[in-house]
Amino acid sequence: MRKRISFLAIFIQLSILAQYNEKTIIQDFNYDGIKDTLNSHYDGGSSFGGTYAKVINGKTNRFLEIDLFSAYSDMKNIITIPEYYYKKDNYLLLNALLRETLPEKKSVADLSLKWILNSYFSLQEITKNSYFSRIFYPNLAWRKDKVEIPDSYYINLSKDTLEKLAPRNAGGIPLELKKHKGILIYNTYSLKALDKNEKDFKMITSSKKYKILTTNHGIVAQKDEKYYKWLFITDPDVTGAPDKLRWKSIENVRIMGDYIILEQNTPPSLTYNVFIIDIESGIVAKLKFEFIDKERFYNNFHSNVALIGDTYFTFKGYDKEQKIYYKDIFNEFKKLSDYWFKR
Repeated sequence: MRKRISFLAIFIQLSILAQYNEKTIIQDFNYDGIKDTLNSHYDGGSSFGGTYAKVINGKTNRFLEIDLFSAYSDMKNIITIPEYYYKKDNYLLLNALLRETLPEKKSVADLSLKWILNSYFSLQEITKNSYFSRIFYPNLAWRKDKVEIPDSYYINLSKDTLEKLAPRNAGGIPLELKKHKGILIYNTYSLKALDKNEKDFKMITSSKKYKILTTNHGIVAQKDEKYYKWLFITDPDVTGAPDKLRWKSIENVRIMGDYIILEQNTPPSLTYNVFIIDIESGIVAKLKFEFIDKERFYNNFHSNVALIGDTYFTFKGYDKEQKIYYKDIFNEFKKLSDYWFKR
């Protein structure tokens, strides 16, 4: 009897937890004298999750719906909405749906989101190069202001921008774009400190000319105590990312002249990425070498010493050991920058 009672108690607890994020609002959203119903619930797994919501027209019983299901590794969530939702008969219901499910709306992207979008649109894959596998240009200027991380928000996307972003659902299937409008939800919580008592930015390294500040997934440069610029943000489409953004990706940063060398961790993968960033131009290039995180996996054929040595580092590949000289890397970086992004 005790076992049956215990099982029943556990079942009730699980049922309560499963319904914890469910919400129902009954209200006349479109002011036609008849109450409408808005239902929403959250569903999630180990790597994906999001809110599904539906508003039902009390007069016609027709409904509008929105699905915010996305990967936890992505700060940007692109949603497509049928154009007929914006027609006069549906507009007030659509506003209620968006108001109850989305964060604040903004008319333009802030500098951190601009970094992500500009990097994505300028991304160039590189083949047959001795050092690099990709390069991109965020194209942001120094700003005389206090650097801040905004709260999460969303923006409307033009048709052209929506098509360029090539949106896909959480399963990797291309989203329907014909007769649809697009919005982009920018989830900034993972850029901020997880502990509310901590500062969002911490200084990780400095030189006579620069201070480098980091969050768990972002890098900002400061100079002259009053100018700042975003240098890097972890985004799966541009830089690669951990499966979950609660796993820190910004591990080590080193300044070498006007460049920084970034070691980016991407758990649960055993490899990590190394990027070269020109602080002044903001251009970023990814080294082609496959680095292994020795703290989680040791293999005599690999070495994670990209941030060691003043003139070169040694990379142990499967077939040979190489000395990689920083002056050669920086020279090649400049050639690629001039070739792809003549300024």
